[in-house]
Amino acid sequence: MRWKSFCISFFLLIPIIFWPSLSAGEISVYGQVPDFVFQDQNEKETRLSDFTGRVWIADFIFTRCQGMCPLMSGRMAILQEQLVGSGVKLGSFS
Repeated sequence: MRWKSFCISFFLLIPIIFWPSLSAGEISVYGQVPDFVFQDQNEKETRLSDFTGRVWIADFIFTRCQGMCPLMSGRMAILQEQLVGSGVKLGSFS
């Protein structure tokens, strides 16, 4: 479980580390995300198409997790504040 948490945290930190050096022309595509549909607490659907054509950062958390999940949620909140007006979309899935 610790290894999984480390990997998730590491991949969340990569965009933070390299963000200052990126410009719109330098962003690479590292893979394809399969189509998905999730519902939020208000039954509003979120789809892959909501993120298509944009830079986006996602994390997957467990709402009852007492380990890395609160840290990851806090980090996403900080990112949300730092990225206001940047066009970057954030998504947390649980």
